[in-house]
Amino acid sequence: MNGKNVGVVAALVVVLGLGGWFAKSKGLLPGSAPEGADESETSTKGKRAPKEASGAGGEREGAPAQDTADKRDAEPDPEFGSFAYKYRTAKAELEMARHDLENYKQASRWPESARPAEEMAPGGGLLPHYTSPTVVPLVKRRADGTPDPESIGKARVVLSQDRFQLVGDDSVLVSIKGLNDKGRDLPVRCSEGRASAIPAPGAERLPPFPLTCKAGPDGSAVATFTPKQSTLRAFTGSIDLDFDLSLERDDGVQETGSARVVVHYVPQSPGRLTGVVREAYENGSIAYYLGFEAAAPGFYRLNVRADNGTDDKVFAHVNVRQTVDKAGPTELRAELFGKLIVDNDVRTVRLRDIDGEFVPEAGEIAGIPGKDGVFYVTKSVDRARVKGDEWSSPEKDEHMKHYEDVLKRAQDDCDTNYDGCKK
Repeated sequence: MNGKNVGVVAALVVVLGLGGWFAKSKGLLPGSAPEGADESETSTKGKRAPKEASGAGGEREGAPAQDTADKRDAEPDPEFGSFAYKYRTAKAELEMARHDLENYKQASRWPESARPAEEMAPGGGLLPHYTSPTVVPLVKRRADGTPDPESIGKARVVLSQDRFQLVGDDSVLVSIKGLNDKGRDLPVRCSEGRASAIPAPGAERLPPFPLTCKAGPDGSAVATFTPKQSTLRAFTGSIDLDFDLSLERDDGVQETGSARVVVHYVPQSPGRLTGVVREAYENGSIAYYLGFEAAAPGFYRLNVRADNGTDDKVFAHVNVRQTVDKAGPTELRAELFGKLIVDNDVRTVRLRDIDGEFVPEAGEIAGIPGKDGVFYVTKSVDRARVKGDEWSSPEKDEHMKHYEDVLKRAQDDCDTNYDGCKK
């Protein structure tokens, strides 16, 4: 799937999700199916959304349990089938159709290959290698030293790691903070840690590698793990990093236990950026061809941030999604959409903070050694060759027509049967 198709999929997922939430929050679907039901049961006049949007996300958090759904089926809305019920349903479908069309219009102003920075969560796209911190309880240990998941304390710890994918010489920095039950920081001490490879079924288990903890800022504890400098240097796969911790709660009780983070390691890099960049103006946008040495054929994903060259402000997130047919030197194309340049009045572009991963035809997904900080400073932008038009494509036209058709059917239904659904 190319970048533009991916853009349509992402936009549709956002749009359809928001539409359902909007209608439910308005109380306009009293007999709607439980959240997570097949969308064909609730879509307007049986018309399904384009096929690309289906199957994204799977079962959603917060969906009702099966017994709740069964109870709802056993106790249908007392007004089901009445004129009032049908009217509310028709009005809800009309509002949903309007909402979906407007959201798709907004989301499809840019292709998925280049999106505005304000769409991105602070960590989710603007920071390279970002991994969300997790809050977990301390897990106590059994007499034999193994963790007992059923025995946990009241204190909590916040685990942060600066990356998940490790390749080659990469290191991961783990930071651990303590919390009381009201969310206030508590000093935490780390006595020791260990890195343990998670073997494939039937494979021999490697002995754990000891980790050294140090005191960090504000009562935290930190540890660094470099697989290549450990006994796990030849291992490929997931590695558990376990830490033995203790902290004193506000009530004076000393709690001890362990906490864990996971990293994924590949000893050999599946490819590397050579540092060579070739610029080209193409169809009102700027394409940056990144020199790349591929170790194997497969699908490569790179995330590139672009700033305006003056105040380090990232204004665009560029997604490279490209299949490479064979190993060896090649170029990966990063397209900075013209509208993003025009909207932000950019005169000089700097490419920075590149990270990514390799998806092989068979085998483990692997991280790609990226480039932290400014990677390439472009020439002055020739604004006469850059266009500020919104994204257009046959795919976008097809989906626009779908949403317009859904809206027309919903409006026709309201106009014919419910006085335009104006009450």
